[in-house]
Amino acid sequence: MISLTVWLRGEEAGHDGSGFCWPEGDHFFCTLECDAGQFRLYDRGQTVLRLSQQTDLQFRSCEDADQAQVRTLPRSQTAAGLTLVRLPDSNCQPPR
Repeated sequence: MISLTVWLRGEEAGHDGSGFCWPEGDHFFCTLECDAGQFRLYDRGQTVLRLSQQTDLQFRSCEDADQAQVRTLPRSQTAAGLTLVRLPDSNCQPPR
């Protein structure tokens, strides 16, 4: 299981989600829980990953019935992909 938090420039809150990844050639293929989207992760060095969305990504709790709480990252906004910079391990919190 993975935990994914994506902070976009200019936003005051991050997008949080969890899911699963599998090796697939030179990258990992990942899905967010509750059919919330799919993406590929490419290793670009010690501190950089490239996230290539396959679908829109929805960040929400599986139990969250309130669609107003769903945060969506449209694939069209990130057609070129996202560059993820690894934060120090001290910034990471284990899943609860």
